[in-house]
Amino acid sequence: MKFELVEAPERSGETADALPRGAGVPPCTPAVHEETAVRMRERTGELRTRLSRIIESVRPALNRMEASIVRTERDLADTGHDATAEPPANFRGDRFAAGGGDGR
Repeated sequence: MKFELVEAPERSGETADALPRGAGVPPCTPAVHEETAVRMRERTGELRTRLSRIIESVRPALNRMEASIVRTERDLADTGHDATAEPPANFRGDRFAAGGGDGR
């Protein structure tokens, strides 16, 4: 593929150096800006609705999971199995400590 450099068309006979800063960019018309703003508001509303539906559909499952975790923790505490097991002799705990190790 071959690219060629071409001259930019001049506007009203002025050179780019003679134009004030930012004048080379075509102005955005209020109608286009308003149309974009309306579209963005609509999309934001749609996104908010979709996220709300997803959250509401997942909430019962999260509540069941939380209740199950609480129930299991209570059962373990009642039976005396709440103590953690000793790590194996070759376990390198410094690699997993918060802020410790190099993260590999």
